[in-house]
Amino acid sequence: MLSAYTDSLRVTTLKIIAIALVILLALQITVSEFIIGRSFYELEERSTRNAMQRTLKTLQNEIDALYGNAKDYAVWDPTYEFIEQRDVAGYVDVHMTTEALLAIRVSYVAFVTPAGETIYTRRIDLRDGRDLPTPAEFASFDGDNAVFLRIAAQTEGVSGVIMADGQPMLIAAHPILRSTGASDSCGVLILGRDFNDDELDRLGDLTGFPVSFTPTANAAIAPDFDLAYRLMTADTPIIVRPMSFSDDRVYGYAQINDLRGGEGIILRIDVPRDIVQYGQFSSRLYMLSMLLVIGTFAAVMILLLERNVLSRIIALSLQAGRIGRTGDVQARLIVTGNDEIAQLGRAINAMLDDIAQAARRLAESEARYRQLVEISPEAIIVHDGERIIYTNPAGAHLLGHTNPSHF
Repeated sequence: MLSAYTDSLRVTTLKIIAIALVILLALQITVSEFIIGRSFYELEERSTRNAMQRTLKTLQNEIDALYGNAKDYAVWDPTYEFIEQRDVAGYVDVHMTTEALLAIRVSYVAFVTPAGETIYTRRIDLRDGRDLPTPAEFASFDGDNAVFLRIAAQTEGVSGVIMADGQPMLIAAHPILRSTGASDSCGVLILGRDFNDDELDRLGDLTGFPVSFTPTANAAIAPDFDLAYRLMTADTPIIVRPMSFSDDRVYGYAQINDLRGGEGIILRIDVPRDIVQYGQFSSRLYMLSMLLVIGTFAAVMILLLERNVLSRIIALSLQAGRIGRTGDVQARLIVTGNDEIAQLGRAINAMLDDIAQAARRLAESEARYRQLVEISPEAIIVHDGERIIYTNPAGAHLLGHTNPSHF
């Protein structure tokens, strides 16, 4: 019974400590994931948004450079005279050669009068300079393309991205003016650059992240683009999300509208999840250190409890049990210290002292009573109805015996 009690005390104590430590560890994990993990996810999202903004800025720089080339050629006397005189051979063979277009990375060029008549147009492949069919989008300059003719009455042009034959193109247009810029416009110069895989690779090299796109009209056939497009709002133009929770890459999405007001493209950048992976590593390292600290704390706490509390309580219990089994009322508990356990031991010893004194008083009382009975001149006989159990000397003499022990 005592062994079961002591085992139960130790087991119960260990259970309480284990439950408390498990709860503490669970709270630590929850706090770590909620605060530390969430912070790294927010940092990753912010970093990816900044990366997308840098990508859009880099793309805008490319468009601005294209616009600068368009302005340089458009606000130039030879170009102005070319539109007036329409001397194609004299102008194009000198200023619009394949080498010149490749040098400024222009794949499409068109000179258009304010009435929409195309004086000269050409499209080339920037990889090898071979001629390509001009986009069907520019067969005429009415409808959506009228935006290019409207700038003929202005002094500044337009630039951006358009969809030409289902593919994006960087575009810049500027009114054709005299070099002084003071003359009336005699037409519009349009320069374009096919936004193909080569341009995507170049943009990725400039930004440091792989870049891809899909036309907005085709977003439905690309699930991740479609979801990002549906999540975009005026307040959240850039969407950041991984393909899956286990993916080691995170993607940023942004929409670029067609310069003419229609649907353009959805741009996507591919960013490694270094921030979250570092955060997960740091969180695991933190949890491992916490586990070691909590384990060490638990071991020290159990050792101290065993040494200063459990072992002393069990020792008192064993000593008290030994005294109870032997009936030695003179034995006392060994007590050390001056804490509550020591006070309990002293209280038990005080109780044993009271019990010993009570037993001594009882023995003395019994001896006095027996002496009184023995010397009593009256016969005192105790029987159970069938036989005599006890009689004093007077009773034995009354029954004809001299020794009461016979009864």
